[in-house]
Amino acid sequence: MKINGKKAAGDFTIKEDGQLAIQLQDIRGITNRNPIPFYITAIHDLKPDITVYQPEQVIELGRD
Repeated sequence: MKINGKKAAGDFTIKEDGQLAIQLQDIRGITNRNPIPFYITAIHDLKPDITVYQPEQVIELGRD
């Protein structure tokens, strides 16, 4: 995770149902006790797919 002051951000890919907990540790080595479990359900779908055959004709609109 990237840490910026009191904020942290990151990402990951979900491949199957599961559970995770976020374990925090400060610069003194103190950790959070009993982190809250998060339950994750993977929803399988298809990757996005798009086909562009040609750009549409440019149309100028009037002021009205």
